Amino acid sequence: VLFIGEAPGATEDATGLPFTGRAGKLLDSMLASVGLDRSEIYIANTIKCRPPQNRDPFPEEQAACLPWLKGQLELIRPKMIVCLGRISAMRFIKPDFRITQEHGVWFEREGRKIMAVYHPAALLRDPSKRGDAFEDLRKVEIEIEKLKASGEEGHLLIKAILGLGDLVSNVNIPNRGQIPNLPIGAVVETNAIFGRDRIQPVFAGDV
Repeated sequence: VLFIGEAPGATEDATGLPFTGRAGKLLDSMLASVGLDRSEIYIANTIKCRPPQNRDPFPEEQAACLPWLKGQLELIRPKMIVCLGRISAMRFIKPDFRITQEHGVWFEREGRKIMAVYHPAALLRDPSKRGDAFEDLRKVEIEIEKLKASGEEGHLLIKAILGLGDLVSNVNIPNRGQIPNLPIGAVVETNAIFGRDRIQPVFAGDV
């Protein structure tokens, strides 16, 4: 499962890790409420650095970072995508997405199921929406259970965060070939497992 947020906050921008502040703690709590944790999901953002004054990212900023995100999608091959908030949903579901009316609704894009939920920061501002967020994540949990039952689960164990840090030049996947030119800025701190295939990151300094 790939979770796509909006943009790093101040703490995230400084550390290169997503959702490490108050919103991150709330996200961890939300995931735990439906039996998930960060080792079972992957988190990315529509843009890779914090906009000035924490404003919404401009469309041209999102477009500039899109190749990085497409590289992540190609590498991870998620069965499902969960958009955290309206900015991500407007980019990956539809431009006129309305989070208050369409959160928790499954869409299909490029063969993947995709849903938007309230961004944790929005839930900090308006705790009354937390019940809706829990119900939406419960739908994600149900879909994961369906994948497990069908045997289609791409067992994904990733503790890596794609953001700032070590540069990955390419990734070899046994029996699947090579994903070349993973965008600069990718951080792979451990490996990922897709079924029996193991992704071995090759860092720029090794080539």
